[in-house]
Amino acid sequence: MPHLVLTEDVGGQRHFLDERPVHCGDFLFLRLRDGNWLAGRYEASLRGGNPRAMLFTANIPEPILLNGTSELRWPMEREV
Repeated sequence: MPHLVLTEDVGGQRHFLDERPVHCGDFLFLRLRDGNWLAGRYEASLRGGNPRAMLFTANIPEPILLNGTSELRWPMEREV
């Protein structure tokens, strides 16, 4: 399963998923422990040497912190 990869590009540090750059505001799906997928909006803070990626969802009031083991996928066109 795809995971976020932090790498450098022309603009500095950026997360990539499936070799595509992930931008703040992009919608992604996070795989839950029960196998279901949760849709949310990606946000990140890459300043200060401590990169953090978060997923904001409609159902959960606090953002979900993502890490290198979080299983993610891009939405399919019919889901957007």
